Amino acid sequence: MPHAPIVILSEETARRIAAGEVIDRPAAVLRELLDNALDAGAAEITCSLEEGGNARIRVVDDGSGIAADDLGRCALPHATSKIHDLEDMDRLSTLGFRGEALASIAACARLEISSARAGAASGQRLLVEGGKRLALDPHPPRPGTIVDVSRIFFNMPARRRFLKRPQTETALCKATFIEKALAFPNVALRLFSDDELVLYLPPAPLRDRIALAHGGTFPLEFLEEASANGPGFRLTAICARPEAARTDRKYLQIFCNRRRIFEFSLLQAVEYGYTGFLPGGLKPIAFVFAEVDSSLVDFNIHPAKREARFRNLPDLHRALSVLVKGLLSKSVPEALRTARGAADDSGRSPAQPSGGGATLFPDFGSHRRFGGSRIGDRPGLRGDILDAFHRAKNEAERPERAPAGEGAAGGLRYLGQLWRVYLAAAGRDELILVDQHAAHERILFDELEKKPRAVQPLAVPLAFDLEEDEREALLPGREALARLGFELKATGRACEVSALPALLSGVPEADVIAFLKSARGTFEELERRVLAQAACRAAVKAGDELDPVSAEELLTRALALPDPRCPHGRPVVRRFPRQELDKIFQRIV
Repeated sequence: MPHAPIVILSEETARRIAAGEVIDRPAAVLRELLDNALDAGAAEITCSLEEGGNARIRVVDDGSGIAADDLGRCALPHATSKIHDLEDMDRLSTLGFRGEALASIAACARLEISSARAGAASGQRLLVEGGKRLALDPHPPRPGTIVDVSRIFFNMPARRRFLKRPQTETALCKATFIEKALAFPNVALRLFSDDELVLYLPPAPLRDRIALAHGGTFPLEFLEEASANGPGFRLTAICARPEAARTDRKYLQIFCNRRRIFEFSLLQAVEYGYTGFLPGGLKPIAFVFAEVDSSLVDFNIHPAKREARFRNLPDLHRALSVLVKGLLSKSVPEALRTARGAADDSGRSPAQPSGGGATLFPDFGSHRRFGGSRIGDRPGLRGDILDAFHRAKNEAERPERAPAGEGAAGGLRYLGQLWRVYLAAAGRDELILVDQHAAHERILFDELEKKPRAVQPLAVPLAFDLEEDEREALLPGREALARLGFELKATGRACEVSALPALLSGVPEADVIAFLKSARGTFEELERRVLAQAACRAAVKAGDELDPVSAEELLTRALALPDPRCPHGRPVVRRFPRQELDKIFQRIV
């Protein structure tokens, strides 16, 4: 339409377009009606769906109700009791405020509202269809409000054709229902679908509400709770133990002032908090509830208020990451006591190597001298460590050396290597398995943290291209990357690396590029990733055969780790008490 004239849309057409922006499916209707009920101070809300909401949505609440004089205006465009002038936007404390919801629903469906104030002599009923008022008449004075929405998109056939099957729409409505229920754990909520009770959530503490709302997906005992205060905000985090992790972010949710929002920085902060507790590729289960001073947050940037603009986002990010990390670290002291217990019984430090022979842990100082100038010229630390294995193996095979025995691993009896992956040991009343790669990786990581950093200049710079979004994400972190030892120069889409941390010498070029393209976070977070990558590359691998001397030393030091997880979060040690084994084999003890 290159020469079409500019026209002013009719009021009806504009109203339908606006309705489509706010109301795109039954779940959006339910979201808006729940917001209104919660803003009205309801203590009990019942939601009913027919055909997933495609046919009908009914929400009944016992809130404050709508005054008779106000009911006739509530479905008009921009009609709201939440704000009266622009300055009120800076003091918002309600879920809804724009005055668009009921008008948008009325524009694309049949809307019936019955409401009365507590103590009123009579109530009223409003009926609107397609934006046209059909009735406003007296109604029995039941305190609270009943909203009935039917014939959704009856006048927008294109929109109606895109509705999903009732089962799919029901699932979406249930997800919306649960989101609201989590933010208001003191409110009783019921959800019916085609006259069947789908979910009942009585008032409960937040942690209990989350476990109950998700129906056993993660048991209550998997959840831990912690809170923290900051300038203008308060954070509450409900975090699941790492064992309950997933491969997606379905249960990683952020709520701000009782609205669920999608703020990548805060999602990222939670994941940073889980660093060191979760293996790579897995996502945590965590629910974060932020209460932020209304002057520091703006929700008026998205029709469904799914996004927000924060004036103190760096403070929130930092505080949330620290809160989650601290919450998860509470489990470490107990693990530490357990790990050290058996070794301490022997009366000698578990970190003290046993027996003679070559050490599995050479001085890292020598590994900061690199002969090559290109990435990949040097195999890295792992070759030196394997050389140590071979030396130890030769010594172990000498006839005069006795085989491993009692006391060789801190009061434990080393049993051997399983599938060249796990080291097995027997204690007085337990069986212990150690993941040889995870253990060695953690030990090397802890040692690398204490060593001075070095920079490796590259004789031939490493060049690669950046997409626009990658460039925008990389450039703000250049200062932190420079502190790590990266020397970067970006021109247009091209990026050139002329130096990098010496610890990454020997790492494949593709891995270095991938690291830089995904470099997000603080200096400390990026430094941890570099150290973890170096430790992982240097550590023994699953499939490497260990001689008894090296295996016993690795086992001993693994049991002394203050944080018995690899840098990527995988457990290092697993203990199986004899009592549990007796139960498995149904022995009578």
